[in-house]
Amino acid sequence: MYRFSRLLIALACLLATTSGAQTIPNAGFETWSTLGPFLYPDGWEPGPGLHRSTTAHSGTYALQCVVDTFTNPVSSTLDTVVPNAYTGAPVMGPPPMGSSFGGYAFTSRPDSLTGFYQFQTTASDSFRIQVTLSHWDSTSHSRVSLAQGVFSSNTNISSYTRFSFPLQYTGSGLPDTCLIQILPANPMAPRHKGTSLLVDELAFAKAHTAVGDVVDYTYLSLYPNPFTNEIHVTLQCNQTLESITISDLTGRELVSGKINEINTHLLPPATYLVTVKTTDGVIRTTKMVKE
Repeated sequence: MYRFSRLLIALACLLATTSGAQTIPNAGFETWSTLGPFLYPDGWEPGPGLHRSTTAHSGTYALQCVVDTFTNPVSSTLDTVVPNAYTGAPVMGPPPMGSSFGGYAFTSRPDSLTGFYQFQTTASDSFRIQVTLSHWDSTSHSRVSLAQGVFSSNTNISSYTRFSFPLQYTGSGLPDTCLIQILPANPMAPRHKGTSLLVDELAFAKAHTAVGDVVDYTYLSLYPNPFTNEIHVTLQCNQTLESITISDLTGRELVSGKINEINTHLLPPATYLVTVKTTDGVIRTTKMVKE
């Protein structure tokens, strides 16, 4: 049995801002509910092909979107359906006539969306993760898009890989609604049963809430690296620590805690995965070396 040592977690404020974090509903897909025949992640619309997966990058669950066949309740035919996971709270302001626009209340201008994914397809299906920021224009009585960003690929990825894509702004001012959509294949193109997309740990980076007011919500600094008896974590003032986890490279959890200073087993020299999660839903996993 390993001897005990102390792992000191020091949290420092990096920015003196009072802006509230613009978080993503259930960004780590940890909480799920049942609606009729569907099990769906809270904060997201239910539908066929969405699954709660235990193959998570961090935490217990991840979102899995699988192209599958389902019986059409109208025609009774067997259709190949591409699930569309999207944030499903009501829009802020009346939606345009004939629009099925969904989203949730959001009043910031982030630079990019980040997260982790795995993708498997036996054909040439391309998955798609898309963000749309918009606001309701009371003059034109229509919803106006302010920014969009898209990440798409048809390359098989068998282990969790980080993605990050920018949002391109076409308008000024702040949005009132954010819509995030996740699709494992293009529903307008030939799609193939079994194509699967896993997504976990979504987060926005650098949220602008006013001119000159920039907050990087993904900034979590872990040091020193290599470490000996201490690991220090720097967080922003508007972030609060939820948990710290140290795992080996296979993902086996070795040390965890929810307070700023925890006692842990003396870890032997090796490379570890250190995961920090804040109450705002920001998660960062970093490889660190114990000397």
